[in-house]
Amino acid sequence: MAAETTADRRKTPSAERRMRRMPSSVLPLTLATVVRSPRYRDQMSDDADAEAEAASARRRTWVIGGILLLLSVLVLGVARGPLAAIAPAKDWLFAAAGVIFAVGLGRAGSVTGRGIIGTASTILCVIAPLTQAFWFGLVPDSLDPHAEEDLWTLVLMAYLAVATVLALISVFCIGLAAVIPSPWHWAPAWVMVWTPVAYLAGLFVFSSQSPEASLGAYLASYGPAAGTAFLGILGVVLGLRASPAASESPGVGQTLGGLESSDR
Repeated sequence: MAAETTADRRKTPSAERRMRRMPSSVLPLTLATVVRSPRYRDQMSDDADAEAEAASARRRTWVIGGILLLLSVLVLGVARGPLAAIAPAKDWLFAAAGVIFAVGLGRAGSVTGRGIIGTASTILCVIAPLTQAFWFGLVPDSLDPHAEEDLWTLVLMAYLAVATVLALISVFCIGLAAVIPSPWHWAPAWVMVWTPVAYLAGLFVFSSQSPEASLGAYLASYGPAAGTAFLGILGVVLGLRASPAASESPGVGQTLGGLESSDR
């Protein structure tokens, strides 16, 4: 049996040997035959439509989310004097932007890839500013001043701890999902580092009683908003640049034309 098997192998060339012996003109003909098939055309059309829809979802989500972030920064800047009543709108705009980025206007637009942990943590993080009234409502007014101050500090620390944990989970999930092009999928993490650094640096300069104290006040007030504006601009730019990969590659007709010309 072993002798017969060896003999059969010698008589029947392997697939690799047949490919080596195949004339160079046969391969383009074979590819052209596959490309001409209706099944191949339908598959290419479906893939192109799916990629176009995904690009459209990314464009809608990132542009609208970015604009909402920029509007929240604008409200922060103008909510002074007669316009002070619109100040709460910044938190609502920020929350709306975060929810849109997390859920996506179409699955492909979600910056978390609609992962359960990343999406939930992002939504809870961006709506946290809307819950400040609840947190600080936990402090009763009937306490003596010292006990009330201690309780205010405790509630504030608890709020900041919860918000920080949610933000950490959110930025890592967004970075690991890598839906946003590299290296920008780590931009939320950059802003998360920048926000407390800018705020604390501003407080330090302001409390130093130096001639630059007013600069420290501006840094503490608007430094974190600069990070939000950066994310808003980045969202708009990346959204406008989102395009289907199919548009960058040759279409079916171009492929057919190239293969048919190679046949000649």
